[in-house]
Amino acid sequence: MQKQRKNGEVAIQATNSSSIVCKRSVERFYSQALDMNLNVDQSKGCIEYFKYFVPKTIRCTPCINRGYWLRMHAVKSTIDFIVKQTQGEELVIVNLGCGFDPLPFQLLDPENRQNEKNMGRLSFLDIDYPDLIAHKKRIIDAAPKLKTIMGSWNVSPRVTGGFEAQNYALAPYDLNDTDNFDVLINACNLQDASVVKIFVSEVSLAYMKSTKADTIIEICSRQPRSHFIILEPLLPAGPCEPFSRQMLQHFRSNNTPLQSVSLNSTLSAQHERFQRCGFHFTNMKNMIDVWNSLPSGTKKKIDAIEPFDEYEEFLLFCHHYVFGHSTNDRYFPMKGLPVLKRQAVEKMSLLCHMHLKSLMVDKLNLLQRKFGSSTLLPSGQILYSHGCYASRLSDTLLIDPASNRVEVVSSVSHQPSARMCHTLTALNDELCVLVGGRGSPNKACDDIWVLRKTEQRQWVYEKVLDLPESRYRHSSCAIDDERVLIYGGQTAGDAFLVYDSGKNELSVPIIDGEIPSLASAPMTYDQPSNTGVIVGGVGKDQHIDGCFRSFHYDKCLNKITLTQEFSHPLMKRCGAKALHTSSDTILIMGGTNSCMLLDRETTMIEVNLRDNQLTTKAIPEQYWQADFPLLVGFEMLQCLDSTIHIFGGGAVCYGFGSVWNGWLKLKIT
Repeated sequence: MQKQRKNGEVAIQATNSSSIVCKRSVERFYSQALDMNLNVDQSKGCIEYFKYFVPKTIRCTPCINRGYWLRMHAVKSTIDFIVKQTQGEELVIVNLGCGFDPLPFQLLDPENRQNEKNMGRLSFLDIDYPDLIAHKKRIIDAAPKLKTIMGSWNVSPRVTGGFEAQNYALAPYDLNDTDNFDVLINACNLQDASVVKIFVSEVSLAYMKSTKADTIIEICSRQPRSHFIILEPLLPAGPCEPFSRQMLQHFRSNNTPLQSVSLNSTLSAQHERFQRCGFHFTNMKNMIDVWNSLPSGTKKKIDAIEPFDEYEEFLLFCHHYVFGHSTNDRYFPMKGLPVLKRQAVEKMSLLCHMHLKSLMVDKLNLLQRKFGSSTLLPSGQILYSHGCYASRLSDTLLIDPASNRVEVVSSVSHQPSARMCHTLTALNDELCVLVGGRGSPNKACDDIWVLRKTEQRQWVYEKVLDLPESRYRHSSCAIDDERVLIYGGQTAGDAFLVYDSGKNELSVPIIDGEIPSLASAPMTYDQPSNTGVIVGGVGKDQHIDGCFRSFHYDKCLNKITLTQEFSHPLMKRCGAKALHTSSDTILIMGGTNSCMLLDRETTMIEVNLRDNQLTTKAIPEQYWQADFPLLVGFEMLQCLDSTIHIFGGGAVCYGFGSVWNGWLKLKIT
């Protein structure tokens, strides 16, 4: 048991290594653009602190960079806010499970321009496992810049095994020993009401049993004029939601299980936890709230740092972390209003019989791709084109749902370059149209290809036209056996285009009514009634639209008329899929929502076009618990027998590994 506990401690300390590497990536690639830690000598630019703790800088993915920057910003800006609101008073910042975080040096450095107003007011106490604290001290001793900021060490008279400098102390303590922690806090004289205390826990308490973690919070709350800043994982849709499932599995496999998260899995649970532990004034947010609170100018600067097209994965990360600021100081002006619960969503649940079946498809590994595009041929077969696995793909698959077989289409011709976020639309059994897409986010495509079946029964690609502007994350539907309606996407072009394969030309339809051009908005079209529907999507300002829009297309006039629209929180989806299950019924599946994490009850919804009645179709518990797919970058098609096929897609779940979906057959009656 002792050996197992020691191994767990080592594993938890190892999480510091991955975290500090990611923060160093942010420091290296974000600092200049965002004027982080500017030197008082303007000619010297930005000061870097993480570099002393990370021997080799690795550039992390754009999503991880953005997520870690947001974490760092949330902690730093909240400390700045507390410091500003307590002008002239002394503050002690206690970092619980500090790792190698150089926050003390960042805030104590006299050469850092942002510290000019705070000098002489701040002191720091870093607490972590003894081995990690010893390692941190060795790094500090070997870095002249850090030694200059900190000053000379003394063996601490108050902290057993600790070291102190003028405004900085290192305390080698295991937080699981709550009695020792209580002794430490008392030894540091934090009961002084003239001193403001800021306790910071960035994930560290999540590895502890809930009773021990809560005891730490309760001890902190006994100190007068205390603040507690916490960042922790959440399980807002429970442990079976696909991202949550992957996150929990990641920490278990690394021997660092999230022990306290299951009891504190939502914003309201965290709020109640801190009030119960003595912090009666709390403000709990998820990271989407933090992101939305940023000035638009800051977001634009971040967008300019590196190409970014991981919006769904970023939203999933943001839903799964709480950022909280709590205090026991009744006179402190808390920033913003406390968030007790997410916005209640009015919905009507539909009791329906649902049959879900995982399909064992031949060569299932070929379907492991996201943001490809599929189309149903009149014969019942499916073509599935391009997409992304470890990199962008250039192949096209032919899938036979009847025999569960998959084969790669061998094109004897020149074919489209590797890409994702494009569309493939069947006009008949022998002709499909591929539109746009992208390689990397800054290499968008502006081409149109047709995929024809020859007399020799081979599929052949042919480039037929260039788009007026590049376009990706758009939607396309066949409006008859010759024409494709193209909508939205990341583009500077018109909201709608019509491609006529018979004339091989593009036209811009007349629009009657306001239909904005949105990216990642599913569109479905019913040919007999010449009506279509657009759901949600992302605007130019990166906000997710919450509208459900119906339109009519006049083929003779080449005119689109908006016929009805309504808004609902469940429509605020990016990357969902939609299809007509009948001429007046729309099924909407998956994607990511900026208001809420889609769960068992809200992942699948249905809209009746006759009265705009929205109903949710709860996924049966046994299917939800049995590795339900992560519905990002996926495909959904309805075959002639009304069976709905869900396949492909998945996501990189922040730093927790990737999820790839299999094949699911769905029947609803």
